[in-house]
Amino acid sequence: MTASNRQRVLVKDSGQFHRMDLVRSCRVFPEWLADRASEVMLLQPSSAVPELLRAGVLVDGTVVWSMWPGYLLQPSGERLVRELEAASVPLALDHASGHASVTDLRRLVGALSPRCVVPIHTEAADRYHDVFDNVTVRDDAEWWAA
Repeated sequence: MTASNRQRVLVKDSGQFHRMDLVRSCRVFPEWLADRASEVMLLQPSSAVPELLRAGVLVDGTVVWSMWPGYLLQPSGERLVRELEAASVPLALDHASGHASVTDLRRLVGALSPRCVVPIHTEAADRYHDVFDNVTVRDDAEWWAA
């Protein structure tokens, strides 16, 4: 999909315009999505919903919320629910736990054999060194070259 407003701002503010070259060949524009809305499924952050609504991509669609339903009671979640209700777009709850066990993480790393493991969405990034040999800890929102 075309970059969200947030992504465009991050690229602009950081001057990292070369990153756009990495996705140029696979960009999808809102018009293309709107024309094929009944044929596609998107995995997008909830912050992209307003743009998708404006583009007409969610007409006759459904938004699936796979995170903990309690997040919908926070201000951003309440805003999302209001926006979807105003647009008559159904919201389906299908919570999938995002909390992998150490055993599952070991299986994943073993199957992928990555050059390095970068812990994300965790409060225990410092403990990954106890489990994996090739850990690189990065700060939230930090950009780095692969």
